[in-house]
Amino acid sequence: EFAEAAAVAGVDGTIIVNFPPEEAGEFGDLLAEREIETVYLLSPTTTDVRARKICGASRGFVYYVSLKGTTGAETLDLADVAEKMSRFRAFSDLPILVGFGIKDGASAKAIAELSDGAVVGSAIVRIMGDNGDNPKLLEERVQALIRELRTALDG
Repeated sequence: EFAEAAAVAGVDGTIIVNFPPEEAGEFGDLLAEREIETVYLLSPTTTDVRARKICGASRGFVYYVSLKGTTGAETLDLADVAEKMSRFRAFSDLPILVGFGIKDGASAKAIAELSDGAVVGSAIVRIMGDNGDNPKLLEERVQALIRELRTALDG
């Protein structure tokens, strides 16, 4: 049902956590039949053998989870991200985007200089949690964050 509903809704791709390529099976086939790309995740502990498999199975782009732990964590190790990007690029011609720990313009710019793009999620979710009772303020703060990100990335 999900694959069909997603296709009808115009979904281009999915990022499903805890969904490794070897477990995609019939569900992965259903997505592929509907031309819905599946993006798999690399992590700081991904071995080269595993990275080759993940990169080979991903469609659209590859998502590198830059931190161990939970999304929205505080400390990015840029040297480690640079090393991982160098390693993982050997396994795929797809763009590699980096997420986790990117919360403002400065961190987005730093990550974008090392990768093919920055994924910002928790910073927006945090704004939603802090301002969910005030839709106007919520909209203003999300727009301000997006402007900050865009300015940093364009500058």
